[in-house]
Amino acid sequence: MLTKSIIATATLLASASVFAAEYEVIEVETDPKFKQHFASSINDMGDVTGVARSSFNFRFYNEPYINQTGVPLRLDCGISQAELDSNLYDASSTSCLRTELARETRSNTGRDTYGISAAYQKVGDSKAFVRVSEQFEVPNLVDVEDESLGGITRSNNEYLTAINNNGIAVGTASAPYLPEIFESQDDEGNDINYKIWVREYSKKAIVFNNNQVALLEPEFATHGGVSSAFDINNNGLVAGFESVGLTENAATLIEEECDGVDYPVSVCVWAISVRSSASVFEIRPAIWQIDSNNDVVSKQSFGLAFTPSESQTLNYGAFATAINDNGIAVGYGDAPINADSNRVDTFPLIFKDGQTSELLENHNDYDAGFALDINNNNVVVGIVQKITNTSRGPAYKDSFFVYDIDANKFETPSSFYSTSQTVASAINDNGLVVGEGEYEVTNSEQRRKHGFIYDINSKEFNDVNDLIACQSPYEIVEIRDINNNNEIIGTALKFVDKRDSLGAIVKDSNGVVEKEQVTVAVVLKPVLGGTRDACPEKESTPYKRKGFSFNYWLILSLSFLVVMRRRFL
Repeated sequence: MLTKSIIATATLLASASVFAAEYEVIEVETDPKFKQHFASSINDMGDVTGVARSSFNFRFYNEPYINQTGVPLRLDCGISQAELDSNLYDASSTSCLRTELARETRSNTGRDTYGISAAYQKVGDSKAFVRVSEQFEVPNLVDVEDESLGGITRSNNEYLTAINNNGIAVGTASAPYLPEIFESQDDEGNDINYKIWVREYSKKAIVFNNNQVALLEPEFATHGGVSSAFDINNNGLVAGFESVGLTENAATLIEEECDGVDYPVSVCVWAISVRSSASVFEIRPAIWQIDSNNDVVSKQSFGLAFTPSESQTLNYGAFATAINDNGIAVGYGDAPINADSNRVDTFPLIFKDGQTSELLENHNDYDAGFALDINNNNVVVGIVQKITNTSRGPAYKDSFFVYDIDANKFETPSSFYSTSQTVASAINDNGLVVGEGEYEVTNSEQRRKHGFIYDINSKEFNDVNDLIACQSPYEIVEIRDINNNNEIIGTALKFVDKRDSLGAIVKDSNGVVEKEQVTVAVVLKPVLGGTRDACPEKESTPYKRKGFSFNYWLILSLSFLVVMRRRFL
């Protein structure tokens, strides 16, 4: 259901062409404390979930790595003494500090990787939003208040990725990083104390219902463990993954290196995972049964799609990404590329009756893939990948697929053009598939994306931007979900007044308000009796427009967020 204010706004936007478009675009409410909003799911009641990112007026701890004279962070960000005295930073300093503290790779200028050091404040600036029964909110799921910051720490990330028809949402959240004083000794036995930022766990599956939050704990919770929830069906079955143990290599390193003397064990374990660029945990699919009180009634665990040989010694995993009302789950996981090779890659999987099986009959045609959704007719969608050779070496070519489990029928439909990279993110019970893909034909390696809709019955494929009003201010660049009323939840680009990192309007030297593109979550609602608008041919949108700020990074980040819908969040 939609609020009166949203309906009024949508009516004004579409009144001139109610019958000249097949879909009406309705912008979901936004939280003014955030610049960007991304969509994630919609149920048959019209309830939606999403993620708000890039908050304004980020607050910082007044620490020596900022406030001492001559320290790199202060010099790099040009922080003045007046800012330090008031602990209030201007827009430029705020933007720089947030960027640098989140940095996990060394920059071209040699700036430190503050983001992977426990000695610095952490930045986690993604928060879930939800609209249930016409009420929009950005709930605080697991973050905590810190009096010195004047609010929550904003050091963790929180996502809600699915919501069922009962209004129960699920997702994943990381624990907030909190400062603490660690007591140790130097080489001469003298006591030394220093401040570090630590957290209890890297991510946990969460259930959000009636403003109550519950964590779905993993089977193996030593060193925090990990779990994630990606989908929930209307019977309260939650699909995701959990840690079931430590990898053999990680267990050895933790025993040898993490004695808690020089720094906390949790920091040491984190450092091992960063150093190895891999999880220290063994990951397996899990299906939790929850009740109306968010309590876990039962849990079913699944294994890998294969039994590793003695020579296959890596950390192999599998993940359940979606589940239908029949209790059949799908996802992806590691499997050998063929019977004669020890090489393993990621392939689409089906989890049914306690068994893990591969979706593809063989790997002759595809080198990898992911199953991302399944409807109640047991039709699965996702992506399959083929290795191609490019000027920069091998790369994956992504194609969306549709697979009917009962009929054992697999297809990769035609999309925008033959070499377009496409992903199918969801399918409803009417056989409508939604996702996004490269619509722009160009020799550039950076191709922009549009949302699409594909009907498995009529075999009709459409760019959704061709189905909305010609003069719509929205460009639909990503689609995450579709309900059984054929209502679509997606993310669009929209031009708005530009705001700096403190939320203030930005003007040019002549006092004219500058513009920028931001992402907004939108619902595409079918128009009863609507027909396709006869739009004039559009010129190709340039990457930069005079007088506007075009955030091209948004387009690039969306391809990452697509598969992240039900992957590693």
